[in-house]
Amino acid sequence: MGHEDCEQTCPFHGTCKGLIRECEQLRENDRLLMQQVGDTKVKVAEVEQSSRSAHHRLDSMEEQTKAVIRLAVSVETMSDKVEKVLTLFEDHDGRLASLEGGPGKTAVKAWTWLLVAFVSGTVGMVFAIVTKKFGG
Repeated sequence: MGHEDCEQTCPFHGTCKGLIRECEQLRENDRLLMQQVGDTKVKVAEVEQSSRSAHHRLDSMEEQTKAVIRLAVSVETMSDKVEKVLTLFEDHDGRLASLEGGPGKTAVKAWTWLLVAFVSGTVGMVFAIVTKKFGG
């Protein structure tokens, strides 16, 4: 019994043809769906690779950020210490200037007064000797 005979003798021939078309359509839909699933698998794999790469870059950036924070804290600490050293330097510089100025001036004054006293005494002795010898 061929296909032509089936048309004439089979009461469901039209229904069979419709079912066959639907089956063929389902097969085509399945093929397209499987192709889409394959494409989706490829895209998911690409996204996963990209995600791993992004996580790697983020981890690297996180380590760099931590290093920068440590460096910033070190610089801040160093800045505080330099500020303290400058304050001490200014204090010691002022004290040194007062020490250098004070005793030096006092020593000059003392030597001046000592010289005046010596000259005055010498003049007084010379005057006394002259007065005794010639006046006396």
